[in-house]
Amino acid sequence: MSNLTMYESNYQCVRDHLQYINLVLAKLLLTREESSKGLYISQEEVWNVMDNIEKVVECENTQLISSIDEAYSIIQSRIQASLRKGCNFPFLKLYSLFELDEDEIFIVSLLLAGHTNPKYKTVFAYLNNDLNQKFATVELLLDAVSHNHEERFRKQCYFRRSAPLLSHRVIQIQDECVSLTDRFKDWLCEVDCVEKDIENIVEIHKRGDDLHNARAMQIFADKTAMTWLTGIDTNEKIRWIHCQHPQIEEIVVGDLDAILSHKDLYDVLDLAFREALLRESCLFFRNGSTLHEHPQSSMILRFIEKKLRTGKCQLYVCGENRGSFGMQSHHVAMPPLEERKQIWMLFAKNEISQNKINKLAEKYSLSFSQIENIYKEWCRSGKSLEVICKEFLAPKKSHYIQFIDPHYKWKDIVLPKDKKQELKEISKCIEHKDFVLDEWNFQSKVAGKRGINIVFSGGPGTGKTMTADIIAGSNNMNLYKVDTASIVDKYIGETEKKLRTVFEQVSDTNSILFFDEADSLFGKRGEVERAQDRYANVTVSYLLQKIEDHNGIVILATNLIENLDKAFVRRMNFVIQFPHPTIKQRVGIWKKIFPREVPVDNIDLEFLAKKVDLSGGYIKNIAWLACFYAAEDDKVLRMSHIIRSVRREYQKIGKAFLDSDFAPYV
Repeated sequence: MSNLTMYESNYQCVRDHLQYINLVLAKLLLTREESSKGLYISQEEVWNVMDNIEKVVECENTQLISSIDEAYSIIQSRIQASLRKGCNFPFLKLYSLFELDEDEIFIVSLLLAGHTNPKYKTVFAYLNNDLNQKFATVELLLDAVSHNHEERFRKQCYFRRSAPLLSHRVIQIQDECVSLTDRFKDWLCEVDCVEKDIENIVEIHKRGDDLHNARAMQIFADKTAMTWLTGIDTNEKIRWIHCQHPQIEEIVVGDLDAILSHKDLYDVLDLAFREALLRESCLFFRNGSTLHEHPQSSMILRFIEKKLRTGKCQLYVCGENRGSFGMQSHHVAMPPLEERKQIWMLFAKNEISQNKINKLAEKYSLSFSQIENIYKEWCRSGKSLEVICKEFLAPKKSHYIQFIDPHYKWKDIVLPKDKKQELKEISKCIEHKDFVLDEWNFQSKVAGKRGINIVFSGGPGTGKTMTADIIAGSNNMNLYKVDTASIVDKYIGETEKKLRTVFEQVSDTNSILFFDEADSLFGKRGEVERAQDRYANVTVSYLLQKIEDHNGIVILATNLIENLDKAFVRRMNFVIQFPHPTIKQRVGIWKKIFPREVPVDNIDLEFLAKKVDLSGGYIKNIAWLACFYAAEDDKVLRMSHIIRSVRREYQKIGKAFLDSDFAPYV
């Protein structure tokens, strides 16, 4: 056995332990009587096997004991030297990672010898006094690590279920035969694989060349054993965990839904934790909401907490609903503006201009994996980057929100000059939101709030929805209109669930959430006279909290701002009143309402503006129906078609139509 100061590889460490095992086995063989073993294998055959393995020669017992002590001393000396140098070989980790003592490590070494060299089977069969028993037994192992009956009795605890060898699944015992588990044997031999029983349930995420989010590490310095993660996509959460643990190279990622639906869920959970322990990595479970919904959730949580008490593994769980579990939570935010620029540059290199990168980073709040996928799609499809960004940020289809494709421009809407300028300023605030919050660190002054909340108040058809469309289009954002009728539910608690779904769907999608007729959801809270009143107030309070926590843009539209709860109005960033259009403004609306392709004949816009005292939305309805009347006649739009359409619109809204008011066109 070489007497070097430290081990340079895992193989050297294993080799020295195997040499030490040979000496111990030689001592054990010397204590055996030939007559007890001669029935199957002669002692000479066994010594020949031993000689072929490591040239162990028969000698006096005292000399062998001296050689054993010397070999043990050398191993310990080299292990200590290796640990001081920071060596991290699997065999060295047996002491710290699994809390094994010297006898338990000897047991592991002896079992590894039987796995790596089939010639040891002859030795085991001889010592077991059974030619067919070619594996180490509990009795054989106890003989090897004990010097007397008292030690042998005491060391039986090594094979209890709660002992490290079995609790960490280092060994397995079947019919008194002891062997290393396959995964542990592979780990000792530095084979990179996953336990076969969970290979379809967990995956290993290795650290890549991702840019590290230093800001995230500063925010979440105080870590606990179990943390619930909310926020953006799974890949970004994994990247965030890597940033929190720069010392680890890989993360064990598991699907908690698949684990909890497994027939042996506790075994699978245990194997997942063992995999993380072997790799000295963190454990990350997706679909954590299933834990809250599982009938054995409390028992499973206690099992998990027990596994975490060792302090050797940290667990992260993500999901939509944390439920009542008291674990610490953290919201994983999108990368800040400057980091998004660096990510774009990492992929784009010289293919995209710096100016273009700056604009993309400012307009679209994207994660690392989203930018990577967008870049790949851009290279493959040839679509514009803006189009691909909007496609990637679009939420899943929902019964509660409707996508509106923005197509209006500022030139299309008729409003007082100062009102239009105010709306354009709001649009610019949305455009530069991330720059002000991240680059100028104004987020520190607003308690982490990143959203912008706006109220549009005005009568029907005054341009509230159209303005939301224009703001979305001018900022290359998607616009989603909330279907308030499907959100409001008569059953207690259901409205809140639907609202949570809506906000989760549009979270981090760089979109505008538009609540039309917000009065039905954001109505005033009143006196609690009935149980329904109390729950209605709870809904309003819950919705207010969701809006404040939302990191995007929310626009509330109402016909009367007095109908909204005062707390909502007070906490909005902007409140815009849309006035009823004047005659001059109605002339402008009539000028813009008909497409150029519509052939017209002597349309009196001034007359229409004076006589039809309606807002733009109603005027649009009138113009639309008038075109159908014209198409039915001679395909030319005339005043008679428009007045006929005005009559129908008045009837629809309950407004009196007098022929005398519209002479001579009636």
